[in-house]
Amino acid sequence: KKPGRVRLAHFYSKSLYSHWRFTEKADYLRVLGALDESEPQSPQVIVSNYIMARPNCLEASHLYAICCRNECEDMMGHLETNIGSATAPPKRIAELVAALPSQSDTASAPRTLSGALLSRLDQVAASNGGVVPLHGRLFAQWMHHAYPRECPYPHEVGSTSPQTPDEWMSQTGHKDSQASQDEMRKAVAADSCGISWGLGGVSQPKDCGGDSELPWNANEELLQVGHAPQAAP
Repeated sequence: KKPGRVRLAHFYSKSLYSHWRFTEKADYLRVLGALDESEPQSPQVIVSNYIMARPNCLEASHLYAICCRNECEDMMGHLETNIGSATAPPKRIAELVAALPSQSDTASAPRTLSGALLSRLDQVAASNGGVVPLHGRLFAQWMHHAYPRECPYPHEVGSTSPQTPDEWMSQTGHKDSQASQDEMRKAVAADSCGISWGLGGVSQPKDCGGDSELPWNANEELLQVGHAPQAAP
C-alpha cells in the first residue's frame, strides 16, 4: 500500500456503500492530477491532490473560489524561515524535516528519515550543483515523499489542469464529470486487489503485493529567476 493513496476501486466503493460522494470519473481525476497510474493495473487516488482539487472548492463567486487549506505550506514556511535562503545543503534540510511534525500528526517528530528518503534528497542536490533548491519541483516531490498525506504530488507543468467540472466537460465533450453507478460498480468488480472471500463468506483483505514506494520523476523545474530547469542524469 502506497502512503497517501487510496485505490480507485476503494474510492468508488465508499460512494457506493456509504454516504460519501467520491464519484469523479477517472479521466477527470487524471486531468486534475489526482490519479496515480504508476501501476496501471491498480490506479490510485492521490489523497492530498484530490482534497485540494477544484471540485472540492467552494465557488464563492465568479471571481474566486475557496479551496481546502494546503497544510504543506506551513511546513514549507517553517523550512524557509529556518534556512533563510532559496537553497540549502541536503544535510541541513534533513535535520529540519526530521524535527518537523506534520500539521495533522500523521508524521511524528523527532523521527529518523529512511535511507531511501535521504538518498532521494542527495539526488535532488546532485541535480542542482550540490544544493537543494527549496522552490523546485524535485524538492516539492521530496516533500510529498516525506509527508504524503499533507504535501501534494507536483506534476510537471502542463500535464494537469485545475479545471472545474463544467470546463472539463466543455473541453472534452463528456456529458458528466461524475462516474455512473454502473461505471463505479465495474471498477470495484474489476479490482483484483480488493477482497477475497474466506470460509463462511467472511471478507478478507487480499494481498496483491506491488511496490509500496511512491513514484519518482527525476525532471526538475525551478521557480527562481535566472535558473534553467535541469534533468537528472
